[in-house]
Amino acid sequence: MRGIGLVMAGWLLATGLALAQEYKSGIPWSEPKLVTPGTASTAPSDAIVLFGGKDLSAWNNGDKWLVADGVATAAKTGISTKEMFGDCQLHIEWATPDKVEGAG
Repeated sequence: MRGIGLVMAGWLLATGLALAQEYKSGIPWSEPKLVTPGTASTAPSDAIVLFGGKDLSAWNNGDKWLVADGVATAAKTGISTKEMFGDCQLHIEWATPDKVEGAG
C-alpha cells in the first residue's frame, strides 16, 4: 500500500511540474507602443487623421468634394481612403444642417 502511495505522489508531483511550465506560443510579440490620449481638441498619439478640416488628401476622389471652413461637403462621387484598413477603432464626427432642403 505504501508503494502505491509513493507512486501516486510521484505521479502527482510530475504532473504538477509539467503543468507549471510557462506556455510559449512561438510567436514573438513586440511590446506595444505607449499611446498618449488626446484632449477634447486633439487626437490620440496613434491616430491616423483622415480629415483635419483642411483637405481630403488622404482620400481617393477627395478633390471632387468641396472643403470650406473645416467642413467637407459631399459631391456626386463617393470617396474612399487611400490607405487600407483592417480591424480598427473608428471615431467619426459630423453635423447636419438645421433645415434640410431638397431630396437625396
